[in-house]
Amino acid sequence: MTDKERLKKIALAFLVESQSDYKAVSILIKNRQYNLAIYHAQQCIEKLLKACLAAESKIGIYKHEIFSFFKENIGDRFKKDEMKILAENIPELEEEWSATRYPGWESGEIWIPSEEYTIDDAKKMKRQMEASSKILKKFLKEKHRIKLK
Repeated sequence: MTDKERLKKIALAFLVESQSDYKAVSILIKNRQYNLAIYHAQQCIEKLLKACLAAESKIGIYKHEIFSFFKENIGDRFKKDEMKILAENIPELEEEWSATRYPGWESGEIWIPSEEYTIDDAKKMKRQMEASSKILKKFLKEKHRIKLK
């Protein structure tokens, strides 16, 4: 297997796993698990960003907040209007990756994620995930012929 073939398989693996997160969001909202719905929306986008990076031979980032790396390395491969949509949606999703899962106490009050997030929060993040994933999946399909079966 060539390096290019391997990177394409890695990108496909990220795409496949992102789809599990994508599907989980609606299920979690339906079951009033809003914090976890938001977490999986963030995970979906993180995996799609990593799929795009792998497809472009830029694999190797293991952080949760990678949009700035994505923009610097392959942002020019997207249309201006697409990058605008991604920039409007992804940073807010990235901010939630930790807060959705862990209690917080630094500010004096105790933050309990499962009690703090609302259905409106979850639906907003779902919309952001959907708008971003549409662009990222299109990129994978059109530029690299990577798509779900």
